[in-house]
Amino acid sequence: MARSATMLVAVFSTLAMLAGAALSLPEGVTGPLPFNASGFLPWNPAELQAHLAASAAAQNLSVNYHKLTCPRLRFIVMDRMYGELMADSSLAAGIIRLYFNDCFPNGCDASILLVWPNPEMRFDQNNFLNRKVWDVIESIRKSVHAECGPTVSCADILALAARDAVIFAGGLDFEAPLGRLDSLAPAIYRDVSAIPLPTTEQASVMLNNFASRGFNHPGDLVAFSGAHSIGKAHCASFRDRADRQSDDFSRQLFMACRQDVYRLQELDHVTPNRLDNQYYRNLMAGEGVFTSDMALLNDPMTASWVTFYQNNPRKFLDDFSAVMSRLYTVRRGSRSGEIRRYGCFKPNSAGPGVGIPGAAGADQEGAAASA
Repeated sequence: MARSATMLVAVFSTLAMLAGAALSLPEGVTGPLPFNASGFLPWNPAELQAHLAASAAAQNLSVNYHKLTCPRLRFIVMDRMYGELMADSSLAAGIIRLYFNDCFPNGCDASILLVWPNPEMRFDQNNFLNRKVWDVIESIRKSVHAECGPTVSCADILALAARDAVIFAGGLDFEAPLGRLDSLAPAIYRDVSAIPLPTTEQASVMLNNFASRGFNHPGDLVAFSGAHSIGKAHCASFRDRADRQSDDFSRQLFMACRQDVYRLQELDHVTPNRLDNQYYRNLMAGEGVFTSDMALLNDPMTASWVTFYQNNPRKFLDDFSAVMSRLYTVRRGSRSGEIRRYGCFKPNSAGPGVGIPGAAGADQEGAAASA
């Protein structure tokens, strides 16, 4: 045990030097802590790489998967994303949320992009997704396939786009092992229902949802919830919190939405366009927009991590990127798939001539990356 404690101190000292600031353990967390693939955060960098490598190898994934078939892939995606984000910065939050909602049900397979048949967007978990991002991903796919042919899946393109969205918003780079195939059909409700809703009142429900996908530590949930530091939400998505008028901030939300039911509320009113730890400061001040945000404070298992990230801004960025990277290794259900040739919106079985309704026409700017 003494050796474990010594190793713990050494790891935290190293991380503190890397971050340029002192780190503190979450309140109530003591003793030797388990650094293992089951999910203790902050991750030991070497352990994270080992976890990703093992998961990628098991699924035949690699960060260099497209090196020979599409060597300029990352540049093409980055170039297109930069142009899109400079024109509309709200797309960063929208793409991060799309990435999460695609990967969480069955793994990253671009199933959420399918608008035919029986699209996932009809489920409550995908309400108010920014419809513009569908067209952004499809536009990038066209550019990639124009240069490289149909060698890159929509799933890989979405992962790279999410990576660029995180960086654009002020987050850190992360590696996503590539080589995913696109699903042949949308996910079913049983799987999509694992995505926490913004109306979730108990942190334990969200913890169970995350654990079902291999994110077994409370820090996983709290780190990814920090995606709510960017984006906006429609009044309908937090009406339950506003209508309760249980605190000053919810009363402000109620009054603002009563004046304009179609208004968009910034999820972080202090630094709305920057991915940072201000979200946790807002929670501590009672200014979380969603019921699910405030639920993090009502459970000791998650509340201590809210305090931790409030006090350690660099570790939030480190751990958020780690969760984003690990998300791409989630794998459930069938491994069969394809590279969509005729568009990200439909399977190849639909053929090139089947008309698919446009995915644009968003009524939501950005929104949250998770409930």
